[in-house]
Amino acid sequence: VYPQQFRSLALDLPALRNFLKKAPMEFTAEARKKPLLLDLPLPDGRWETFEVVESPVLKPGLAAKYPAIKTYSARGLHDRSLTARFDHTPKGFHAMIRTERGFAYIDPLALDQTEYYMAYYPADYDLESLDLPPMACGTTEIADDPIASEFDLPETPGQKSAETPVNLRVYDLAMSCTGEFSIAQGSTVELVLATMATIVNRNNEIFLPEAAFKFELIENNDLLVYLNPATDPFPNANLGFEILDLATTAITSIVPAVNFDVGHVLTLGCIDGIAGVASAGATCGQNKARGMTCFGTSNIDFIVVNVMAHELGHQFSALHSWSNCPNSPSGQLESGEA
Repeated sequence: VYPQQFRSLALDLPALRNFLKKAPMEFTAEARKKPLLLDLPLPDGRWETFEVVESPVLKPGLAAKYPAIKTYSARGLHDRSLTARFDHTPKGFHAMIRTERGFAYIDPLALDQTEYYMAYYPADYDLESLDLPPMACGTTEIADDPIASEFDLPETPGQKSAETPVNLRVYDLAMSCTGEFSIAQGSTVELVLATMATIVNRNNEIFLPEAAFKFELIENNDLLVYLNPATDPFPNANLGFEILDLATTAITSIVPAVNFDVGHVLTLGCIDGIAGVASAGATCGQNKARGMTCFGTSNIDFIVVNVMAHELGHQFSALHSWSNCPNSPSGQLESGEA
């Protein structure tokens, strides 16, 4: 399914990969002094120049095993309000650009090819054509789970300047998936990890500016990629609540709980009335693996922004607003309330 309007693009991906080898690693002196300059196309016909640094979402050991998966972050050279995260993987090039009109995306024009792309805004989609699943969230109340003190808000927040330095936090993410999800992504560990890298990179474009933290996939995350629906630990891949209940065992039976901060399971469409569900406030606690998202459409961007980031927010103690369904009594606040 294509947007109603988009910008068609052609890309020499091998040449881009070679060019991006020059990008310095984020947070280094070189990244501060001499980032790589790259022009990116926007859906409206413009080209914008960005300062680019490599920004891994795979831990070093995992990245060494899968060197074809690379992720980057960027900021506009002339328009500093523009930020972006993009990747190149065996599945092609993918970009998410924060603009004055909201997010813009660059994605392959069709699956199983890496030469032709489209740049578009989500608003250019006819939502009915996406055949979207039910978009309900299964999370209701804060779970009975110890919440780390770092998530507690001070009773009297201090006044901070917009220029006050903020510490960046990196959370180790253990991401698993059903065999059905793996088949849809190409049935190899590398191709599934490529999709996961794109998903994590785009979540980071949401959480980094808003909450000053990002995710990185843990060293042994490839062991959490289940390829066969007949042998994965999720007998019913279309039941979100059941997957949530099995998530902790599915992840911690492979990776010790001390080796990750938050876990999440990906599957295809769910038939139990939800698009995702999580144990709220569970990050770094005993239920930290209890989060899942149903990718009920092939449009990964829509699910990442509208579902997965929502569920990850719950895992970090975010509640529904009072007007959301299901609403949350603790969230019955209005703008400006003390």
